[in-house]
Formats: sequence, C-alpha cells, structure tokens
Amino acid sequence: MKKRKFITEFPDIPSKRPPEPSLPLEDRKGNFKEVELGYSEEQAIAEARRCLSCRRCIGCGLCLAECPLEAIVYDQKDEAIKLKVGSVILAPGFDEFDANLQEQFGYSQYPNVITSIELERILSPNGPYGGLLLRPSDGEIPKRIAFIQCVGSREEFIGANFCSSVCCNHMIKQTISAHQKVPDILTSVFFRDIRPLGKGYEDYYLQLMDQPEVKFINSIPKVVKEEPSTRNLVVEWEKGSEKESEEFDLVVLSVGLWAPQGSRRLGRLAGIQLNKYNFCHTTPFSPLTSSKPGIFVAGAFSSPKDISQSLAQASGAASKSASILGDKRELPKAAPRGEKEIKASNKENRIGVFICPYIGVSGEEKKGEGWLEYARSLSGVLGAEVLQFPCWSVGREEIKKTIQEKGLNWVVVVGCQPSISLPIFQRSVEEAGLSRQRLIMESAFKGAAEDEEIKRAIAKAVERAGEATEEPVSEKIVPVGLVIGGGISGLTAALDMAANGFQVHLVEKGSQLGGGLLSSYYTLEGEDVQEKVKSLVEEVERNERIRIYTEATVQKIEGREGNFLTELTHKGSPVKIEHGVCIIATGAEEYEPREYLYGEQSRVMTQKELEGMLAKGEPLKGKVAMIQCVGSRNEEHPYCSRFCCGEALKNALKIKEAHPESEVYILHKDIRVYGFEEDFFTDTVDKGVHFLRHQGDLKVVNSKGLQVEFTEAVNGERVTLSVDNIVLSTGVVPPQSNKALADMIGVDLDKDGFFKEVHPKFRPLELSREGFFVCGLAHSPQTISEAISQGSGAAGRACRILVKAL
Repeated sequence: MKKRKFITEFPDIPSKRPPEPSLPLEDRKGNFKEVELGYSEEQAIAEARRCLSCRRCIGCGLCLAECPLEAIVYDQKDEAIKLKVGSVILAPGFDEFDANLQEQFGYSQYPNVITSIELERILSPNGPYGGLLLRPSDGEIPKRIAFIQCVGSREEFIGANFCSSVCCNHMIKQTISAHQKVPDILTSVFFRDIRPLGKGYEDYYLQLMDQPEVKFINSIPKVVKEEPSTRNLVVEWEKGSEKESEEFDLVVLSVGLWAPQGSRRLGRLAGIQLNKYNFCHTTPFSPLTSSKPGIFVAGAFSSPKDISQSLAQASGAASKSASILGDKRELPKAAPRGEKEIKASNKENRIGVFICPYIGVSGEEKKGEGWLEYARSLSGVLGAEVLQFPCWSVGREEIKKTIQEKGLNWVVVVGCQPSISLPIFQRSVEEAGLSRQRLIMESAFKGAAEDEEIKRAIAKAVERAGEATEEPVSEKIVPVGLVIGGGISGLTAALDMAANGFQVHLVEKGSQLGGGLLSSYYTLEGEDVQEKVKSLVEEVERNERIRIYTEATVQKIEGREGNFLTELTHKGSPVKIEHGVCIIATGAEEYEPREYLYGEQSRVMTQKELEGMLAKGEPLKGKVAMIQCVGSRNEEHPYCSRFCCGEALKNALKIKEAHPESEVYILHKDIRVYGFEEDFFTDTVDKGVHFLRHQGDLKVVNSKGLQVEFTEAVNGERVTLSVDNIVLSTGVVPPQSNKALADMIGVDLDKDGFFKEVHPKFRPLELSREGFFVCGLAHSPQTISEAISQGSGAAGRACRILVKAL
C-alpha cells in the first residue's frame, strides 16, 4: 500500500535568505551592474551557513519551511503500486527533439543558437530575463532573428519523416510576441512549407505576411556558423542554384515533437502496436483506440498535435473509457444549487474587486495608477485589491478569506480571459460559501491593457454585479442528449453518449445519415470510406438508445443547461424533445467553384468528382494539373480547409498506380499535410508527381487545349503548363443555416461563419451558452480523424452534465 505522507513540524526555522542587493532603475537600466553587486562577505557567510546542510540532505527542515504547499516528503521512496482497472488511457505526451542531432545548425556550440522551447521560456514574463528578448551570450537585444523550421521533422535521414504539426504555430506566435517586445526587429523564416494548424492560426500567418519586417525564405539552411568576434551567426542556404548567406543576432530552431523516450517499453507493457516512429498506432476512423481493446490513447502519443486537439482527444478517450466501466463507475454527486443564491439575493450589494496585474497579450506585469482608488469609489464596492497571480492557490485563498471576513456577496475579478480562468474562480467562491453566479469576471486582455481600459473593465464588472438578480435554479437535469447533424462527427457523438447509458435524439436535415462522407470512397491511408460509414450508420440505427429524425429541422430551443425543450419539424410534423445537453454537428458544404473554367469545360473537375471516377475504375490519363486552395486561403475564405492537400495526394497516388506513365502536377502555395501524412507526400514525390509552388496569380485558359499560367514562387519565372485535365482541390464553406441556428440558441459564429467556441485552446468544444457543444466541420475545417475525435470529445463533455442526473 502507498504510505501516508510524512511531514515533520519544524518549530526552529533557520534564518531567512539575505535579500539580494539592488540599484535604482535608472542606475541598472541597460547594464548588469545590479547583478555584479553580489553579497557582502557577511551576507555570503550567512547564506553559506544556510546552504551547507543541503549538499547532502540532513533533514534540517529549511526547504519544507519555505514551501507553502508542504510538497516535500523527506522519507519518500519509490513504490510499486498495483491497480485493478477496467480501462486504460495512454497519454504520455511527447519528447522535444534533441537539436544536437542536427550538428549543422550549431546548437550547443554557439550560445545564440536556441530552440523554440527555449525562446518560449525567454519570452515568458517568468523567464530568465523577465520577459525581455535578450541574447544568451551577452544580454543584448537582438536586431535580426532567424527561425529555421522543421528541425527534427520531415527528415528521413534522422528517422523522422513526419510533420510535427505545431512548429509553424510556435514560430508564428513567437514572431508576433518578439515584434511586440522589439518593434524594429527584423525576422527571417526559413521553411519548406508554412503549415499553421488549428482554428485561427491562418489569420496570424497572414498578419505576419503583411509585415515588411518579416521575411519568408523557402529554403532550409545548409549550415550555421558563428562570427567569434561578435557571436553573431551566419546562415547559409541555397536559392535555386545560387548560394546565399545572411548574418543574424539570434537563430531559433523550431524543434519537432518525437515519441516519448519510454514509448517502446510502454508499448510492450501495454501490449499495443506502435508505428515505425514509436507513436501509438491508430487509424483514421479509430483515432482514440489502440490495437488492444480497453486501452485508449489521447494527445501527442498517437501523433504530434496541438493543445485543442489534445484536449478534445482527452475528453473523447475519457468518454470511451467510461462507457466500458458502465455501472462500476463512481458517479459524482451533484453539488447543491439554489439555496445559497436565494439567501444572498436578499442582501444589499457588498462587492469585492480583485485585479490581476498580469493583463494584456504580452503577459507583462502592469502597475496601474489609481486602479484601487477608482474601484473603491464605485457604488457597492466594499474593498479592492491587486493580487499577484490570483488564479494560483495563494491568490484564491486570499479571495476566499476576504469573502468570509468582509461578508462579500459579490466577487468581481478583472484579469485575463474568463474562458480560461472562470471555472477556477467559480470553485473558489463556492468554497467560500457563495453561489458561482455571484462571481463576475471581466477581461482586459485585448491590446496593451492600458489604465483607462482596465478602469472601464472594472466599472463594467461592478455595474453587472449591481444590476444582476438571481432566481432559484431548477435542480432537474434531463439525462437525454440532442445531436444536431448526422455526419461522421454527429454519429460518433451520438454513439458515445448512448454507450454511456444516455438516451440520444439525432436530428439530420437530409434524407440519410453520413454527411459529406457519402461522396467519399477511400482515405489517404487506403481505408474504405463507404464501408466504414455504412457500418457506423447501421450501428446507430441498431442502437435502442438513439432516436433518429431525418428530414428534420430545428425550429426552437429554450431552457437552460440540464433542462432544454427543443421543437422540431420532422417530415412536416411538429415534435418536442426534452433534453439536458445539445451537440452541434451540422457540418459544412463543399465549395462550388466559379473559377478556372469549372462548369464550362468537362475536363475541369473537382477532387471529389475525380475520386468517384477513380473508385469506379474510370481512367484519367495524360497530363493532369491539380490546383490547390480553390475556395480557400483567398479574400472570401481566408482559412485553410485542412484536408484538400491530402485529397490531392491520395488521388495523385491512385493515378500513378493505375497509369505510371501519367504526368501529375500539383500547383500549390504550400503543401499542408500533418503528422504521418508526410510519408505519403514523400511517396508521391518518389513516384514522379511534380510539385510546383506559385505566387497566387494562377489562371486557366482554353487556348489550343487547356493551359495553366502562373508565376513560379522561387525564381519568379512565368510558367505556362499545357495539360489534358485539371482537378480543383476545393475547400469547405460553412452553410448559410449556421447563422439562423446560432441566433436561435444565442451563441456566436466566428468571422468565417463557423461556430465560435468559448476558447480555442482550453475549451475548444464548448459554446458560450452552457449545455451546448460543437464538433466536426461545424467547428472548423478538419480531417476525418479530427472530426471523430471532436465528436467523442463533445460527447465526453456533455456526459459530465448528464451524469449528474443519475
């Protein structure tokens, strides 16, 4: 058995650490004089006496006395613990690539060559330089910085022919942050393809593209050398047949995500199959399931992925794991609701205001003038405080203490984004004896968070507290789910909720289930899509807990989390459904081309149409040009549709397999395939498919046959390509009906017309109205495996509410 935690009381606490000497700001600005002061001889001897006992721990108790959480256990030893469980979720994460393995970049040889992880730390307000962007070698502010992408990724010769998926996101975020801290800095990005992953990151990429201080160079450097006299770095690369070089103050290596070091041992212990890169093997239609029944996987252990994907998978894996446990689960007890808020609502306003000084996108500490005086001057405010890190345990304890000592009945927190911190503070006010509805949280996160903006946020929050009224909340929770949308994501969500024992109503506006995959035939990995969809639909139709409504539209939704009433029109007849949660899985529509002679020339077709032809064995010979980003990454639809490049690769491979002599050209801005799809990209190159990058000025003409004209991106030459067939890689667009549905349930759409989640990273599947969730193409463009993961994840989040009724 695991031993009890042993903590000794130490009444005799050794002396405190001598304070570090300091200088006034004007004397230490731009130099290291304060650091060089050091201790006096007397202070140094006192500090040494404190530290001698720590060379080998003698149990003096100093470190425990200094640790407010008492997290130190002196007699703790390794323990072997046996647990009897019904299911297992594997989520060991990933390891950062060791940049020393690519010696040509000079990591560990030159101090001013750092990794993206190290830059993240440097830019942090809690980092080694307090959030300042400084060179490690001399503490100077860099004026020229270079990012080298794909370090430890997309490299066959080091056994990493996969895309790490998040490196471009890291570069984009860090470049924006660097330019906020050093506005005149010049940045060069060396890349193969720019691959922003996830919702919203294309906008940040476009933001960088518009900055003259940021330059994108389509080449990976051959070597990085140091100038010994300046510690500057010379980066050498090739542009076509010419060699070029440039000097930089700082070089950042965007390092990849590798399988965790112990993955092979874990695979053997768990008896699961790993892929050739030592990640857990999964398939597109089973992204959360390992090769062994009862063992599920989440996060980067199955493939490199970002935070939002990892959270969706974690929720989905938990849902699938819980469905196996069935009645053996220990269900949470619903917290009592309603009583406290009725009592509190009869009191006059006694408002406490708590302000976090780390406000704004930079995350730097703000020392505003007059915040507290202004807050205390507002009607109903009993007190105001600025708390260092109020979301940390020490800050939350201070809030609870103040609530109880001053008898507060409203709590106002002004800080960063409520979508991140709101649940933390809600728990704190409940622990202090208030209803969570007595918490008002206001963000001053946008822009630089200047004093006047923060004061406006304080006033807005206090006004909301003064005007808010509370009513007793119904305890009733209806243990029924509603899923709107019968595509792959909606089907998955319905099955997962049903597997956890809940009744589900599945609403589909079309005449049959299956969504957009009804017109798809095979995946890049070679799976039979029609067979998979048919099997999934049959499973839903057999499930006694799922009621299906095809040719149905939602007319009205009212109620609150746990107790909704929805009115449908089902094949012309009205239907009313009571349910506790609702999952939006309404999907998206394929973009219908209006360009490139589509509809005018029969030899101009979409990838979907080509896939149908190839699936039926109809040949497509001769020269074929595939045009990427049709209906995506343009002014009308600036986002990336995610799966179009994969569609082009799978159809190009099919053409080459059937007719090796065919010439296939893929005309692109970037090839965006993520994770292990990179292997298929390499395969298409090996089979002779030509990839031509253009500058976005591509046009199709019918002059003595079909011709594609464009400007080549690397050398700037104008190219005319005569072809026999043209295939358009069309993206997806949100349906017009999204607006009406969003207005009906009282949630927002993003600027592109997809449903807007509460927070893209930390609450990616929740909508702003409690009890509503989103998944699949209703959320954003995504692949089959991502849509399935989100469907399971949304079901997992929904079941957390429904389980309270049991």
